[in-house]
Parts: sequence; C-alpha cells; structure tokens
Amino acid sequence: MTRGKPLSEDMRHSIVSAHRKGHSGRSIAKMFSIPRGTVRNIITQFKNTGAVNVKVKTGRTSNISPRDQRALQSLIKKDRRVGSRELAAECGRAIGKSIAIFN
Repeated sequence: MTRGKPLSEDMRHSIVSAHRKGHSGRSIAKMFSIPRGTVRNIITQFKNTGAVNVKVKTGRTSNISPRDQRALQSLIKKDRRVGSRELAAECGRAIGKSIAIFN
C-alpha cells in the first residue's frame, strides 16, 4: 500500500540505471534520499516485468469527500451514543447526500 505520491517515471529510470551501473540499494537510497525498501521494490519490479511503470490504482473510490468525512466525524463526536440510523439521517441532512445503512 502506498502512503504518499508515487515516484516519477524519470526517478524510477534513474534508480534502475544506477542499479545497472553496479550501485547497491543502500547507496542508491542515499543518492536519491528515498527509503531502501522503495529502491528494492522498484528494482524487483524491473527484474520481474522489465518495466518501471507506476501501477494503476485499484479499489473503489470514496463516495464522500474529505469535507464530508470531517462533517461525519464532528457529528459522531457530538454524541457518541447515537444509533446508526439516527446518525445516517443526521449526516444525510448535514452533507446533502443519502446514506444507506445495511443490517
């Protein structure tokens, strides 16, 4: 799972070319100021696939925006004992979207 922005294609090619020149993973990591695990993953990907492309993101996108998430969190913090049905109704009114609760 990625935690930040992916490295650019140019940076990935630079890492692979440094590896081909015989530099160790540790020295490459120091050269580019990135974690050794990142260097190792890029080199492994290159060895397995022959490419250094950034993988396409997978998974379902969120239906609510970060602003809506903050609104939901504030509603939860107001009354932590509120039921899910009441919370869904109140959140739906606050953010203007319908929220379904499944049992």
